[in-house]
Amino acid sequence: MTVARFHGTDLYEEANKGYKPFRKWLYHALDLAVPISENGRQYLMERYRADAPKRIEVHRLGVFNHGLNPKEEESEFQIVSCSNVVPVKRVALLAKAIGNLGINVRWTHIGDGPLRSEVEAVIEKFPENVKGVMLGAMPNAEVLRYYTEHHVDLFVNVSKSEGVPVSIMEAFSFGIPVMATNVGGVSEIVDYTVGKLLPVDVTVEQLRKDIEEFYNSPDAVSMRSRARQRWKERSDAERNYVCFCDLLLGLTK
Repeated sequence: MTVARFHGTDLYEEANKGYKPFRKWLYHALDLAVPISENGRQYLMERYRADAPKRIEVHRLGVFNHGLNPKEEESEFQIVSCSNVVPVKRVALLAKAIGNLGINVRWTHIGDGPLRSEVEAVIEKFPENVKGVMLGAMPNAEVLRYYTEHHVDLFVNVSKSEGVPVSIMEAFSFGIPVMATNVGGVSEIVDYTVGKLLPVDVTVEQLRKDIEEFYNSPDAVSMRSRARQRWKERSDAERNYVCFCDLLLGLTK
């Protein structure tokens, strides 16, 4: 029995400039393909219809419970993003949008990469009402500790390609609303009840406007409890991984 699990860059051809060698032979040889999203399942079926795996089942990833994000302590609106600083993540686009906000805001980015200097150049031009901090790469345990110790109003992801980001699931687990681009399987966990889906081709001005609308929304506080509930329903590792293990164990019988 041959089984393979698919996430994002290992599945979507556009995530690697269309280069995915030996795909049709790989899929044809599989007894079971396990994408982490319904979007991934549809992608497999439509893109490789003739050579699709014999069986495809969606089994979602998940993150464990580390408690709730603390209540607001700062007067500034707190935005966090977490990703590598590479072209597909478009961190500079986010920085430019935040730099144009007309509210008192502090943006913290967790992650590092070759485009860090480009983003730092944008931060240097921030007006007085906007602060930007790049924490660099951090072990996952430190990322989780950050969410445990620092209030966050909004998590933002403007990537051009994703599967179902663990970073978004982690934010939800702490009860943090999420604003993210509608790519890959993101729409399967993000919607207007827990944040907002952004168009893939979102502009700096549109992103600025959407962030300010969220800031002024009377629904922003209640989104926190719904974000936590979304994690419980769709991204709880304790449940999701048990189901996946049960699947694999069943195949051995």
